[in-house]
Amino acid sequence: MNITVKLGLFRNEDRRPWDCVKKILKDQNINLEIQMFYSRDVLNLALNAGMIDMNAYQTAEDLNRENHEHGYDLVVLAPIFIELMGLFSKKIKPECELPEQSLLMLPQDPFELARALGILKVYDLIKLREVPPAHVQISDIISNPLHLRFDTCDSENAAKMLDDADVAAVFLNGNTAAEQRKLYNLKCICSERKNIEQIPDYPFVKVLAVRRKDFHDPAYAELLHAFRSEETQNLIGKLQLGVGIQSFY
Repeated sequence: MNITVKLGLFRNEDRRPWDCVKKILKDQNINLEIQMFYSRDVLNLALNAGMIDMNAYQTAEDLNRENHEHGYDLVVLAPIFIELMGLFSKKIKPECELPEQSLLMLPQDPFELARALGILKVYDLIKLREVPPAHVQISDIISNPLHLRFDTCDSENAAKMLDDADVAAVFLNGNTAAEQRKLYNLKCICSERKNIEQIPDYPFVKVLAVRRKDFHDPAYAELLHAFRSEETQNLIGKLQLGVGIQSFY
C-alpha cells in the first residue's frame, strides 16, 4: 500500500534536494508529493488545515511566531539546511580587507538584516548590543572602528547595486549568491559559515515543520532518513556554489 506525504515548498530553487528524496522514497512505497506555494503567508495555514503534511521554508522562530499569532499547533520535525549568506564584492579581496568608510548594502528584510549584521560582528568589523541574534538592528551597533556606512536594498536587486561606484559590497544568500557570483564575477569577503561554527542554536536554520499530532508518523522518519542519505547530501554539496547551501547532516 502506497503512502502519500505532501510537502509544501516556497520556491522552485528548493526542490532539487527533495526531488532526490522523492526518488529514494519511491522504493519504500512512499510517494512524496511536492506542492509549490508562491506566497510564504499560506504555507503554515495549509499545513495546519491538513492541505499538506509538512513544509520546509522557515526557521524555528518563524514557526513559533506563526503558532503564537494564529493558534497553530505546528512543531519542528528536524532542522534541515541553511542557505548561507555572504558579503560579496567586485573589487575588494577576500578576508575582509574593507577600506574605511566602505558603503555596504544590507538586506531590507529585518530578519535577513539581522543575519548580515551578525556576520559583520563575528568577523570583528562591528560590535553589537547584547540582543537576540534574530532581532539585531542597525541601531544596535555600538562600535564601528572602520566607520563603515550602511544602506539597505531588496535582495533581488542587491548585486546590481555594485554597479554604483560608491557601493563596496553587498550581502547575498543561498541560490541568489550562486547565480549572481557567476554573473557579476563576485568575490566572497566573508560568509555565515563562521557564525554557524561559533553561535550555539544559530537561529537562521530552515526547519521541516509538521503538525504536532503527526510528529511520530513512521513515514516521516523514512523521509528524514532519505534526506540524510549520502545521495541527497552529495547533491546538496554540489549545490554549494557561491555561498550556497549547508546541510545539517
